[in-house]
Amino acid sequence: IRNYMVFDRFIPASTLLGYNLFIETVHVLEKDNYLDAVPNRKEFIDFQKRIENKYGRLNEAEWSDIYFQEARGAISAHPFRYLKQSLWRFMRLWFNMLYSRLGRLKEYSFFLINAPLMLLAALAFLLFRGKWRTLSLPLITLILYNTLVHMLTRASIRFAVPVMPFVITFASFSITQLVHKVQVLRE
Repeated sequence: IRNYMVFDRFIPASTLLGYNLFIETVHVLEKDNYLDAVPNRKEFIDFQKRIENKYGRLNEAEWSDIYFQEARGAISAHPFRYLKQSLWRFMRLWFNMLYSRLGRLKEYSFFLINAPLMLLAALAFLLFRGKWRTLSLPLITLILYNTLVHMLTRASIRFAVPVMPFVITFASFSITQLVHKVQVLRE
């Protein structure tokens, strides 16, 4: 409603959708380092100046449209690079990794915490049957939706934090079921 009142048009997501897609996708046009996280600041400022010279002063929604068109052009020109970039963003989203060529301790710390939790959550669905699986579909959908949106646009560990409690819930369920099975086997 706010966007319609300000920009006189319906904007389905956010006026930053085009920007977020552009800022991550522009790299597919580069030859060597298209997997880096943020474009060269100078190149980005030069791009903005060229657009302002061409179109004049633009509002946020108009900028978003231009960014979206540029990103769409880059994606259609290099679809496999975009796919590789999206898989790269999965690692950034859930494990805070692959921001640089060399791993940092901070990157590995998130991996060491989140990877076992995600593995345990996956085991819950692979090993244990029951009505709980059907009842948990809304949570699974939320986790998958969050993952897909950020893999396609912009990823950071901070975007995984809101859904991490659901992953922890499934991991906890898996642990309790495994402990129960071990106790049954001992008896």
